[in-house]
Amino acid sequence: MTNLTVLDDVLSDEQIQFIRNSSLLQDNLANMNEYGYQLQWDEIEPFHPIINIISKYWDLSDVVAYELWQQLNDRPPHWHYDRDEICAEKGITKYPVMTSVYYLDVHDVVDGRLFFEDDSHIEPVQNRLVMFGPAVEHYVERFSGHRHSIVINPWNSFLGDYD
Repeated sequence: MTNLTVLDDVLSDEQIQFIRNSSLLQDNLANMNEYGYQLQWDEIEPFHPIINIISKYWDLSDVVAYELWQQLNDRPPHWHYDRDEICAEKGITKYPVMTSVYYLDVHDVVDGRLFFEDDSHIEPVQNRLVMFGPAVEHYVERFSGHRHSIVINPWNSFLGDYD
């Protein structure tokens, strides 16, 4: 089951600008490794408003870190699950508490919908937050235009921790 929630106009203009100007977005997430970028609460201040909204819909009380990704006019090339890729290499399957996609900037986009395993799909819309359950297979279709999304996956363990 997807357990899908979609919210529009979730951040104020000031909050959006704070994210756009953050060094975390401009430097760190642009240079993330193949496993994403996992950070703790005090390291991701620009994203606190998004996570605060998420916490109204999902229990984040056991979360120890957040994996962040950004897709700037890019997309994963195939259907996939958000999971701990380090553990997967060892044959262990672990999923985040949930997955969220925040559309920071969307301009002149044709296609680029987020599809789910149950055949539902979501259009990319600026200032839209999409939240869905763990272990949900999803895919982003090819698109044209400007599409900048941020993925935030809360984890109740650190990536690669399989004890």
